[in-house]
Amino acid sequence: MYASVKNYFIAFNEPIEARVEYMYLDIKGLVTLGVGNLIDVEKADDKKGLEKAMKEVVTLPFVYKKGANAGKPASKADIEAEWKKVKGEKARAKSGAFTFAGITDLKLKNEAIDALVLKKLNEMETELKMDSAFQGFEQWPADG
Repeated sequence: MYASVKNYFIAFNEPIEARVEYMYLDIKGLVTLGVGNLIDVEKADDKKGLEKAMKEVVTLPFVYKKGANAGKPASKADIEAEWKKVKGEKARAKSGAFTFAGITDLKLKNEAIDALVLKKLNEMETELKMDSAFQGFEQWPADG
C-alpha cells in the first residue's frame, strides 16, 4: 500500500464514520468504536469469533472517562463489562453513536484510536492480497 494512502486513510474516513472514543452499537447492533472499527461478530452464534473479539477488546488501552480514575487504564473486567453493557442497549442502535456517550465509562485516547484504525487497515490489506482478484495490488494507482 502506498504511504500516501495509509497517511490519508484516517482523515478520509473520519467524515464518513466519525471519531467516537467510546463503545457504541452501529445500525446493525454491533459493538463498534474509533472510526467505524467493529469489535464484535456478525453472527450471534459465532462463539469462537466472539471469544477472539473479546480477547482483542480487553487488550485495547481503554481509560476511565471521569471520576477519581479519569485517564487511568481500565481493567480488563471493566472493559468486558462495558462491552456487554453496550451490547445490551439494542434500542439505542438506530439512534446513533453519540447516544452512548452518557452510558459509557471508558474511552480510547486519539492515539489509540489511530493505532486501531491503522491496524485494521493493515489487516484489510493482507486479506485483499490473499484474493487472486487483487493480484498486483501493490502496482495499482493510489486512487485505486
